[in-house]
Amino acid sequence: MLWRYPEPRVITFLRITPVPFNTTDDPDISTADLGDVLQVPCSLEFWDELQRAFVPYREFSLSESSVCELTLPTLTPDTHQTDLVTSDLWRVVLNSTSDGGDESESGSQVPCEQLVCPTALAACTRVDSCFAPWFVPSVGVSIRLAYLELHFCHNLDQLGTVPCQKLRPFLPDRKSPQDQEFAVVCVREPYVFVRQWSDVMQRCHELSFSSTLSCRLLEYRNLTYLPVIQPVGLQGHATHTLARSRRTLHCDTTLQPLRAAVGQYAVHTLDRALQAWKQNGMLAAEEVVFSHYVICNDTQEVLRFGQVDTDENILLQSNQSHQYSWRTHKSPQLLHICMEGWGNWRWAEPFSVDDVGTLLRTIQHKGQTATLIIRVKQLTGVIICGRQVMCSFLHQPIELRLVQHYTGQDSQPVLRERVARLDPDSKLPSFVLEDAELTELCVRACGDDAWSRDVCLDHKHSSSVVQVVFSPLFMMWSHLPDPVLVHVEKRSLGHRDTQLIHGRGHQEALLNVEEDLTHHLTFQARYTNTHTHTHTHTLSSCNDT
Repeated sequence: MLWRYPEPRVITFLRITPVPFNTTDDPDISTADLGDVLQVPCSLEFWDELQRAFVPYREFSLSESSVCELTLPTLTPDTHQTDLVTSDLWRVVLNSTSDGGDESESGSQVPCEQLVCPTALAACTRVDSCFAPWFVPSVGVSIRLAYLELHFCHNLDQLGTVPCQKLRPFLPDRKSPQDQEFAVVCVREPYVFVRQWSDVMQRCHELSFSSTLSCRLLEYRNLTYLPVIQPVGLQGHATHTLARSRRTLHCDTTLQPLRAAVGQYAVHTLDRALQAWKQNGMLAAEEVVFSHYVICNDTQEVLRFGQVDTDENILLQSNQSHQYSWRTHKSPQLLHICMEGWGNWRWAEPFSVDDVGTLLRTIQHKGQTATLIIRVKQLTGVIICGRQVMCSFLHQPIELRLVQHYTGQDSQPVLRERVARLDPDSKLPSFVLEDAELTELCVRACGDDAWSRDVCLDHKHSSSVVQVVFSPLFMMWSHLPDPVLVHVEKRSLGHRDTQLIHGRGHQEALLNVEEDLTHHLTFQARYTNTHTHTHTHTLSSCNDT
């Protein structure tokens, strides 16, 4: 049953007297014996212009023996407009599909349309309504979308650029995209309705929304999305009233059962996102490491690596690091590596980066052999290095010359010379040379022309790495509160040098001393002329002054 008013009106009273049910055509139904057992569920609905649909307002049941009267909001000076519903089109619907479709004693299911005649329902219904301009919303806004996606991204150009402390001395290769998407929030069929009522006495606002939400997070191991929140329905309603300088706010939200799946990868992504958002705009902060793997090249060579059974090949320069994620989860998650400088991609045997430990991989090409040492470390990355490691504790730069002898593809001997600069208190990227191929190692100070004699390297079969450390011959370590002057005298040569030694636990290399000479040391306070004489024979260990 449907009726229309010439203007939007508020229904203030609805009363339905006992309705005679239409059961005379069915001999199996006798309402005289049912009393109040047989009832017809109904609903009062109104047409909403914003939703463009009929909206249920009240639920009730019709009976052949009792009166039905609905409880509706009363009109008083204190009644808020948000408590009233105005519409020019109303209807009463017989809910034939509801659970109230009663079953008679004979067991037959009776459709509501057969029990109640619309004309009989109209004759038994009394409706009182009221109209006032302030009942009608002055503003109404409706927003309805079919689908909405919110993509959350990292903008790396706004984050810290200082190399990570845990990965030093390796520098990032900066090959990651500047915009990295890490989360997607899906909103299906969102709609928002906003209404406003205003008059002299009060102003009211009403907000209604409904949607279905879901969320996916990027996991950095395989660069795939994981569903974190399964689709869940969300509905909400909020009203705000300002009357006589008094504000009233009421909110109501309904959330369907929520199913969330949170694991190690999701926690890692959220933790990285939180760290990145905290340093937004702070370029001097330490860079964020997003991936689970960091590949570091600790060799003098340019390397290529990638996932096996794929076409992936990533170029990694010497002393650089790369944040790595697997190319695909459909192929074995193993890495293989080759040397770019050899001109032919001769991949080494694949290896896993999930187990902490040290691996050896050998590459052979045109009679030349290279052994790579792969160290898988937790929280620091996958470090690829060679056999020879050079480091210096000196206070001045030096130059190194390495001579490599190997047999070429034509069985002819090949000689290759390498020169590298080693800065003070630093370490060079390792050299990818076989022990038998390294035949000569010389050193000299930067700016000098003459090289030293060949440094003899003691090869131990129990170790796969040869570490060469350059340190001062003698060190001075002073615990005095003030600096002192040290006079080093070589009486056999007639030379004398003076050096300032800082106190308070500072270590200083003793300069201009030789291995096979006797040195005489005298100490002097920085601002006095008195010397303390000390005779020292062939210094061979640290002196404490």
